[in-house]
Amino acid sequence: MTAVVEKARELNASDNFDSVRRHYMRALALQPRNWDLMEEIGKALFAAGEVQAALDLADHALSINPIAASLWRLRGTVLLVHGLVQPALEAARCCVNLDPRDAAGHILLARVLLYQKQYPVSLHAIAIAIAIADAFAGDGQGAQSPQILGLQVEVLAAIARDQAHRATLAKNRYRRLDEIADL
Repeated sequence: MTAVVEKARELNASDNFDSVRRHYMRALALQPRNWDLMEEIGKALFAAGEVQAALDLADHALSINPIAASLWRLRGTVLLVHGLVQPALEAARCCVNLDPRDAAGHILLARVLLYQKQYPVSLHAIAIAIAIADAFAGDGQGAQSPQILGLQVEVLAAIARDQAHRATLAKNRYRRLDEIADL
């Protein structure tokens, strides 16, 4: 099975997804309950734009191992892309509850909270992700720092936009209709 998975990984780098899929499916046929392999395949499907297939595989893998934080993170990511914010929030919370040291889980949680305009809570999740990335940099989580900081910039920009919008609304509240600035 290892040779089949290695071949799929090799082909994945070459953007030949049909062949990648065949190799991954062969590996999965050899180990149909390997949730770790399902996660890897789900990530490849998601990267190839096959969002529903990635979600289906993540759900199947979770039926085998419901305590795998990384599977909840994959599920939450896919749900968020689908625009299903509340289920994505639930998945992100499952992820960070199962593995509080998972910086990527906190990043997902922060992103979902950003969509819900829960900015202070989103910034808190970002602060946790930063602390994790700093504390566990040797575990490869420090590589996520640019992504974390980019998300922090997105949240702060969203706060600034909302404040500017509220200021414009307050300013226009007492103006005559022909004097109101464009929103």
